[in-house]
Amino acid sequence: MELEGRIGFCVSAVVEPALREALHGVKEAAWKTFDMEADGTLRQWAEVDFVPSIPYEKHHQEPLLT
Repeated sequence: MELEGRIGFCVSAVVEPALREALHGVKEAAWKTFDMEADGTLRQWAEVDFVPSIPYEKHHQEPLLT
């Protein structure tokens, strides 16, 4: 998958232990750089094999805290 142009959204997630493990399992070569900040911070994306096991939040609930 190649990215072109500006990405107008982002996805956030609670970094539960299982997600952290899945992220650490992604090989360095799989991370794709799409931008670099002025301070040298890389903006990257990668496909991550992960299915969440925590319940979903509903729009009327307080955020899940872990």
